[in-house]
Amino acid sequence: MIEKPWYKKWWGVLLIIFVILVLINITKQQKTQVDTASKAPVTSDGRDAIEKAKEALSAGKLDDAENYLITIDVNSEVWKNEGLALFSQVLEKKRTSPDSIKKEIDAVDYAKKLEEIPAKIDKTPSWYKGIIQSIYNRPPQTEFEKRTERLEKFKKMSVKEHLAEAKNIYGTININQDQFNLSEQKVFNVKRHLKAISESSSNNSEVQSMLLELNPIDAELKNRKEVAALEQQTKEASENIIYVRSTLEQLKKDKNYKQNPDHALSLIAESKKKLENIKENYSEYAEASKLNKELLQEENKFNKETRKAYDKGLIQSRLDFADELETGYLRKGMDVKVRLLGKDKTTIKLEYVLFSRPLIYQLTNETGLMSTLKSKGFKKVIFDDIYNHTWKYDL
Repeated sequence: MIEKPWYKKWWGVLLIIFVILVLINITKQQKTQVDTASKAPVTSDGRDAIEKAKEALSAGKLDDAENYLITIDVNSEVWKNEGLALFSQVLEKKRTSPDSIKKEIDAVDYAKKLEEIPAKIDKTPSWYKGIIQSIYNRPPQTEFEKRTERLEKFKKMSVKEHLAEAKNIYGTININQDQFNLSEQKVFNVKRHLKAISESSSNNSEVQSMLLELNPIDAELKNRKEVAALEQQTKEASENIIYVRSTLEQLKKDKNYKQNPDHALSLIAESKKKLENIKENYSEYAEASKLNKELLQEENKFNKETRKAYDKGLIQSRLDFADELETGYLRKGMDVKVRLLGKDKTTIKLEYVLFSRPLIYQLTNETGLMSTLKSKGFKKVIFDDIYNHTWKYDL
C-alpha cells in the first residue's frame, strides 16, 4: 500500500490552510498606511506649548506634555507642522508605558485604530478617539470632546475672565511647596491667559505688570531646572566613573580576557563612550582623563593580543592548506612533499624529483597555483627537484 504524501493527509491540509491564513494576515498588515495629517486645536501660545511639550516629553512627563499640546487649536500651522507628530509620540509612549501594559492594552486593536486616520486634515480626527479608547479603556469620544470644550470655552472668555483666571492661578503658585512641573505649568497657564488679552485693552498695564511679576518666578524655576540637571549630570558622571573603574579592574585581573580579546575591546569601547559624556567643566573630568589613559593602555594590549590571535589563525590556515595540497598531489600520483618555512610560515617549498622546466611553467602559468598561494598569504614559493635544480618565485 502506497502511503499518501503529507499534503494529502488531514493534518497536512490543515497546515497548508494555516500557512495561507498567516500569509494573508501579513500581507494585510503590510498594506496598512497611516496618514498622520489630522487636525487638533491652536492658541496664541502654540509655539510656546510645543516647546513646553517637548521639554515635558524628554523628561518623561507624558501627562504634562499632553496637557500642553491640548491647548493648540485646529487652524494653526504649528499644529500641522509639529503638534500632530509630537502628540502622536506622547500617545505612543503612553501606550507602551508600564501602566498601560498593566491594563493589557491590545496592540493589534491600537494599530487598527491608527488606520482610521482620515486623509484630509479638516475631518474630525477619529483616530484620536480610537487611540484614547485603546489607552484609557473608556468611551473614545470623551477625551476629545473635553478637549474641544475647554478650547471653545477659552476662546469665548472675556478680557475680564482671562484676567481673573490668570490672577486665580497666579495666587496658587508656591514654588517652595509645589512640585517643580506643577509650578511650571501654572506659570505657563497664567501667561496663556494674559497673552490672550490684546495689547490695546484698557487692562494692558495690569497685564504687563503681572508678566513682570512672573519674571523672577520664571528665573527661579529655570535656575532650579539647571541645578536639577547638574545634579543629574553629576550622578551619571559618578556612575560612569564607577563602571569604568570596575571594568578596568576586571580586565587586569581576569586572564580569560586574553583568550577573548574581542570581548575585552568591546568593553573598553563601551567604557570610553561613557567617559566621553564627562566634559571639562565637570568635577570628575580629571578622574575621567586618568581612566581614559588606562583604557588606552589596555586597548593597545588587547589589540596586540587580537593581532597575535589573528596571525596564529593565518599560520594555522597555511599549515592546513599545505597538508591539503600535498594530499591533492598524492591523489594525482605525484609524490610532492610540501613544507612551510619561516617564522610566519609565509614561504612554501614543494619538493618533487620529477620537477622540470616544462612542468614548472605549467604549474606557475596554467594551474592558478600562484594566485591561490598569494591569497593564502604566502610571500614566496620554491620548487625543488631535490638533486640539481631549484626554482624560486616571489608572490
